[in-house]
Amino acid sequence: MTSTPHDPPVSLLLLGANLNFMRRLRGVGPAQAAAASHVSPDELARWESGQIPPGEKSLRRLMRLYRQPPEIHKVLADWATGIGDDANQRVLTDTAPGAHDRLVALELRAVGVQATGSCTFPPLVRSSAYADSLIPRRSPLMVGLTDPGRWRRPVVTGFHSYGHVDVVLEESLLQQPSHGDPRIHADQLTYLCEVVDKGLADIRIIRTSTGAGTGTGTGTGGYSGDLLGLAMPGLHHSTVWVHTTADSATYCNGSLGRGHQREFDAMSARAEALPLSTALLHQAAAAWTTRGAQAP
Repeated sequence: MTSTPHDPPVSLLLLGANLNFMRRLRGVGPAQAAAASHVSPDELARWESGQIPPGEKSLRRLMRLYRQPPEIHKVLADWATGIGDDANQRVLTDTAPGAHDRLVALELRAVGVQATGSCTFPPLVRSSAYADSLIPRRSPLMVGLTDPGRWRRPVVTGFHSYGHVDVVLEESLLQQPSHGDPRIHADQLTYLCEVVDKGLADIRIIRTSTGAGTGTGTGTGGYSGDLLGLAMPGLHHSTVWVHTTADSATYCNGSLGRGHQREFDAMSARAEALPLSTALLHQAAAAWTTRGAQAP
């Protein structure tokens, strides 16, 4: 999971993930895309894996094939031509319209490899598209993540969550609903109780320190948005760390990425697993069911 000095520039990893995403979205095969770009399928594969950028003419041909608007072409062209010194290679901030859609492309590229959690603890799955893609691999619990009324920040699932543990809940979330209606909170807790009772997933209640972080924002762990680590496929399995806000996404690897990795490892080490997690979950569900019944 740790970035190495040999990682591809983060802009190329992001560019490649988006080119791969656009091609699959349009149902275009590698051979057709390569022919339209006047290159070999091997060359196209190198673009999509983030090894090298496409040339300007090739990128224009791909954008026409994938029916992408000029503003998207401009963003990708900037990434393809912006390879400069090491700092520029390792950090990229995307503030153009559609930034979160481009993040989804990177997340989907990382599916099936590994995803590490978030400094806004506990870790989470960043997008519904990412969660949807994991559904065939995991338990029916994933349905809860993609419902319109899903919790904003209490659940982590996937291959990355504390070894065999499928779901991690911060203890405070048992007492502090993310919805104003206690009945909704009771329903969500009851659903998770059913998941545990049916053996669909293991759930752990943890207590974390919320004072740690880098001071880059005001949220839990010091962040104003989410900080997500995604392990990318490829020779070096580099990790791209993504700090998101409401309208932007900043990507990094290299030395800054290794700093994020150390912070996450330290926060994970501080997480205190509470005993009797299942009992605590059932107690909270019962308490909120009572409150919901008493609500006007």
